[in-house]
Amino acid sequence: MNTVSYSTLEELKTAISSYNPFSRVAVDNVNSIRKEEPYLKSLNTSIFEKVIDVIRQVKHSSDGKDKVATLVITGDPGAGKTQLVKRIRRHCLDQDLAILIYANLAKCSSSDLLKSQFLEMFVKELALTERDENKNFKPNQWQEIATAIINSAAPSGKSYATVNLVNNFDQFYAKAKTKNQNIIQQLSQGIKKVYPDFDAYTVRAILWTLSQTYGDFAVEWLAGNALDSETAQGMGLPSYTNQNITEKNSAAFSNLLKILSLVSQYKTLVICFDEFDEKVLETGQTNAQLITEFIKDLYDNLEQSNSSKGVSIISLMFTSIWTQQIKGFFGGYHSRTDSLIDRMSTTTKGEPLSLEHINGKSILELVSFWLEEFLYKPRQLKPHDSVYPFTVNQLEEIGKNRPTIRETLDWCYKEYKKIQETIVKDPKEQYQLARQQMNQPDITDYLEDNDFLANTLKFGFEQLINQPLEGITASGEKLKKVIIESVESIDNKWVKFKLNGIENESKRFIIGVAVIQNQGATSVKAGLKELVNYSKFGLTRGCMVRSPDKKIGRNTQAYQLLEQLTQRGGEQAPLRPEEIKPLIEIYSIYQNCQSFGLTEEQVKEFSQGEIADNPLLQEILSDPSGKIDEETVDSDELILLFDQFFEQEEQSDEDINDLLS
Repeated sequence: MNTVSYSTLEELKTAISSYNPFSRVAVDNVNSIRKEEPYLKSLNTSIFEKVIDVIRQVKHSSDGKDKVATLVITGDPGAGKTQLVKRIRRHCLDQDLAILIYANLAKCSSSDLLKSQFLEMFVKELALTERDENKNFKPNQWQEIATAIINSAAPSGKSYATVNLVNNFDQFYAKAKTKNQNIIQQLSQGIKKVYPDFDAYTVRAILWTLSQTYGDFAVEWLAGNALDSETAQGMGLPSYTNQNITEKNSAAFSNLLKILSLVSQYKTLVICFDEFDEKVLETGQTNAQLITEFIKDLYDNLEQSNSSKGVSIISLMFTSIWTQQIKGFFGGYHSRTDSLIDRMSTTTKGEPLSLEHINGKSILELVSFWLEEFLYKPRQLKPHDSVYPFTVNQLEEIGKNRPTIRETLDWCYKEYKKIQETIVKDPKEQYQLARQQMNQPDITDYLEDNDFLANTLKFGFEQLINQPLEGITASGEKLKKVIIESVESIDNKWVKFKLNGIENESKRFIIGVAVIQNQGATSVKAGLKELVNYSKFGLTRGCMVRSPDKKIGRNTQAYQLLEQLTQRGGEQAPLRPEEIKPLIEIYSIYQNCQSFGLTEEQVKEFSQGEIADNPLLQEILSDPSGKIDEETVDSDELILLFDQFFEQEEQSDEDINDLLS
């Protein structure tokens, strides 16, 4: 007979005292939509299934008239809108069902800019990158769409792999140019022969997203932003430089319709509008009312072919916004109200779906789920009671009031904190427990967040103020009696802070630090251009922090700026996961110190020795070598041919010409 081995009461109390799992859930934000976090599948199941059913219907319908569907979902604040979107997004990705575009309407601040702001949100969502199961970057959605367009138009029936196109496109483009061939022009002409309804400039811009050099520019152009004349001319695109706000907003809607129609030929789209609010705009309308009319216009004007993969538009809002700001506002115009409301939710004839409240049963599922996922499972513990340290009776009583998810989790956070206070632990032991806890999570997502990484480094350096540092770094560079006197924030997109101090007892330094983890050469160029501007920030030297596996091509302007940085006494400090991970863990404990039963001062005190020994911080402070680390630079040894785009077999030049003819 198998018996379950439960954890001891002392083991459970130790875990409870070390961390409050409910500290992480007070409010979801826009960025959390993309986070890989577990969710409770039993909440709002019927609404989830309805949404998935709608997506499948538009995807598989053979009639273009049924290729666009709308749906409204309402609920009270904290009822779980964001949790539902996360679940829909993850399901669409896992099942290769659709691409979910999350539109945060709080960013739409003006009626004059609404269409252009939404276009930019849409375009840049498709430019965001995901990681595969091995944590390597996958091509973004624009690159996947560009590949799909090429493959669908290729008369030879050959199939290109997106990753190969992205890796080799710039080399092939340069190679073809030496033969007076313009691959973008030839490809777009070939595609127009097959798809004459596609907008030529839109196709050209999408093809440019395959380029690591021009991809960022292509995304900006698709988003309706102006390019400088030289860049636009080189890419064969209009520059948009002379458009005023009215012209830009008008052109944005036209461009949006073109892009949506083209993209939906290859990908099923789910657009989630969220953050409808009551903010009054200059027209006298509220944000919610303006967005409602925009969705109606979008539904009325979005043409879909019978072969399209379809578009689903989901509007998420508070119940009060729906009843007062939308139905209430348009109530005086009955015929228009029917038309507008029906278009807001075509799948339910104008009636919204309402998010569920917590009850006596679901509160037990929610709390046990949260304790298991974020407290017990990471520590390999098994409690006798799944809701321990709470009781079933206690939670069922709370559930009778039908709270929202957020209200339930807020209550759990406060009650859990009271329980923690009854378990007395030595602060140093609490810190060690916190370090063990924070050693578990994967930091992969953090490694792409320039701002978070910069804040982490800044926090680390702040703990070293007035602490003498010397020795030899892992790379062999020296720390010569370095003393940091202050750490000063800088209000700049790239250079986030500077270190003021003295080394070797007399030599003063002011080091500007920029974390640049961006993939595109354009972003790296922009960041380095700021960093080498020593006079702007009053620097004596600059340091770019960047992962060595994010190569910089020798033939790029970014490389020229890196050379300039090195010549001016600066350097690139390699961002290695094993070196930044301890700092991320300590900084995370500091940010959530109360959840771990610690004060900020205690975290600083117990972490100072580990921070002082951190190789990355030492590297930034040490004397630069005066050389560019070859590990960080792309090799230009091979001239790659277009037939390397194919995965399985070599293709002749004649086959390539077939595609371009």
